[in-house]
Amino acid sequence: MRLRLPHRWKDISLAKMQVLMSDADDYTKLSAMAGMPLSDLKGFPVHLIEEGIKHIHSIQETSVFASKIEIEGKRYGFVNDWDAFTLGEWIDTEEYVKDFWPNAHKLMAVLYREMEWELGDNYQLKPYTAKESSAPFLQMPADMVHGCLLFFWTTKSEQVNSLKSSLLEGALRLNSLTSGDGIPPYGHSQKKTFAAWTKLRRFPSRLFSSISRSLRTTNTN
Repeated sequence: MRLRLPHRWKDISLAKMQVLMSDADDYTKLSAMAGMPLSDLKGFPVHLIEEGIKHIHSIQETSVFASKIEIEGKRYGFVNDWDAFTLGEWIDTEEYVKDFWPNAHKLMAVLYREMEWELGDNYQLKPYTAKESSAPFLQMPADMVHGCLLFFWTTKSEQVNSLKSSLLEGALRLNSLTSGDGIPPYGHSQKKTFAAWTKLRRFPSRLFSSISRSLRTTNTN
């Protein structure tokens, strides 16, 4: 019997990653990474078990963002239109981030969905129904999970900061106008900015801090 362990971060599935990032003891983590029952580890020499535990905690972490992935013969695309993100998607995303690693595969099923069509770099995703199966994403490589989270956290943070800047400029402009010739008609662009800001206010900022905290925790293990 041989103890086979992954040597690269991309060789670790999300299912194994969830165990590695949990509060489980090192023997349980080694069991998951080796893909064998914990009872089978009892037959290995102690020095080999100790080397195995040391190894799984020393694998260098990498991040690769993929806008399109394939799992079990199905093609999935990363959400490419944040303006089309529904309230249901925001609510589910927030819920999964509260206890992130146990629900990481469910979050992936929100951020990646089957494509209705694909043409070169362009694609259209199927509408979110909250009934999508998250099981296939347990096979997603760890480096792609990290890449997805970093991309999601960065792009959404940038959008929030951009909106804050726009609103600040709008408030200063409004203050200047009210002290002069009055307020101009409320235009389409202002309505769009206000609607986007209202939607983002419903999306707690702790989402970003939770993802960031999860990534920092991962990088210190």
